[in-house]
Amino acid sequence: MNTSVMKMLYDPELQLSVAPTKVRSILISNANPVLAHGLQHILQSDQYLSNFSIKVETNTDLEALMRLAPDIVIIDAWKGADNWRKSANRYKAFSRISSLICYCTDITSADAHTISAAGFRGVMPNTISPEELVRAVCAVAFGGTYIHDLYEEYPTPSVTMRQTSNGGLADLTPREEEVLRHLALGSSMKEIAAVLNISTKTVDTYRTRANLKLNHRTRADIVRFAIKSGWMEQFTIK
Repeated sequence: MNTSVMKMLYDPELQLSVAPTKVRSILISNANPVLAHGLQHILQSDQYLSNFSIKVETNTDLEALMRLAPDIVIIDAWKGADNWRKSANRYKAFSRISSLICYCTDITSADAHTISAAGFRGVMPNTISPEELVRAVCAVAFGGTYIHDLYEEYPTPSVTMRQTSNGGLADLTPREEEVLRHLALGSSMKEIAAVLNISTKTVDTYRTRANLKLNHRTRADIVRFAIKSGWMEQFTIK
């Protein structure tokens, strides 16, 4: 894959959709203090996350964590999966207080679906690179979701669509398609708004609608679809 496409795959603008006006604290919950503080150091080193209060908690008791009420919690939710059914409802209640990210041990795509259904906004393996860890937390911090590509068979609602001859989808409106094309080519929300002469909020609305129609869930989905549709060769941002 060429470097320009690689750059787009790692462009946080494909994930970040709203300003982090409400997110102020991130809690890393892990019984291993060495691992927890290592994750803390990685997040504190990022320019987007360094302004947040990032703390470590080795007590993994859910009720204790809920009382702390952080904005974001990073936790291995699948640990002790034998009790998952019992824990699922507690996680659902927790997700109404905090945005949950599962930093998992080895799990399957079906497990990822179960975790997400319990209210988690992010699901990623503990083998994730520091760069991907930062992107995942940023995605959730800015109001998005992050399902790691490892779980690409992650179940999503089935939607049948008719593909048009020019590589787009008949179900997309022209404006939705245009916004996705700009995103695929690496433009930020503000840049797209300026080019199309609309507000960033309107851009985000088109992006959200298009992603729902296409069942896009990860930051790379838009780029993959654009490559498959031939948009990279057909469309140039002025």
